[in-house]
Formats: sequence, C-alpha cells, structure tokens
Amino acid sequence: GAYEALLSLRQSGIVRAIGVAAMDWRDCLELSRLGDFDAVMPAGAYTLLHRECGPLLDHCAATGAAFIAASPFNSGILATGTIVDAMHNFEPASPDVVRRVKHLERLCSAAGVPLSAAAIQFPKRHRAVSSVVVGCRSAQEVERNSALLALPVPDALWGELEEVASGWGTMSAA
Repeated sequence: GAYEALLSLRQSGIVRAIGVAAMDWRDCLELSRLGDFDAVMPAGAYTLLHRECGPLLDHCAATGAAFIAASPFNSGILATGTIVDAMHNFEPASPDVVRRVKHLERLCSAAGVPLSAAAIQFPKRHRAVSSVVVGCRSAQEVERNSALLALPVPDALWGELEEVASGWGTMSAA
C-alpha cells in the first residue's frame, strides 16, 4: 500500500523521487529490485571499514538509482579515531574494529590527512554514490565536516586504503 501511494505521488508530480533507507544494505537491494526507486540509503554500508555492499552499488549504477551513503563515520569511530569508548555502529567498538581503525589512522597520519577527512570523502569516489549524509550534533560539526570535504587526499593514500581493505575480507556493517 505505501509503495503504491508513493508511486502515485511521484506520477502526479507531488514528489520528484522516492527511495528506501535501511540499516542493512541487503534490505535496500531487495526492495529496490522489487520496486522502482530513485534512491537507496543504507546506513554505514560503504565506508572505509565496510565495503560489502558492492551488489547494491552495482544495482544502482545499472539502474541509475542514487546511492546515498549515510553514516560514513560508522556512527563515530571513523570521526573520532580509536579514543577510549569509541563507538562503531552504535555500539562500543570491538577489538577487531579498533585494530582496523588503528591501521587506517597510521596510514592517514603518514599521509598528513585526518582519518575523518578520508572517511567523509571515501564514499564519493564510487560512481554510484550521489551524496553522503553525515549526522551532526552542532553547527561546529557542520563546519568541521565541510572543512574535511575540502581537504586534499593524495591518490597514493587512496591506493593504500584500498589495498588494506581488500586484505580484510568482509566485515558486516549490519
């Protein structure tokens, strides 16, 4: 019922686009295969730590649906780094996540790039990603995130980050 109502709103011009958002990218993929959605927004699914959503990215690239990358900081740890009580996907970061983020921090530090800058810029490197949604708690965080988007990230660092991630295998974002 809701999907038909959304289609009707789009067809009548009341809304220009309809989409689906979910915590698990697989839900976005399943729903987008069942309907005609203009956008998908999985949370924390395509980040420096999580890259398993390739099938959804491929689907979006093939259909023209916008992939909106939500939560590029995985609810904290890619913005804060490995501080005490660092959060990952709304839970305390596991030892494995902390280990991986420490590795990312070392690579970014050696390149003179804040981890948070690489994290916020990473999703936009994929052709299917149309935008990145970052949760902010204050005007200062909005300003900080805007500044992070403008920081240059060397191509060599992107290569190192890709190489490291490819060696990790899969780590579910859900």
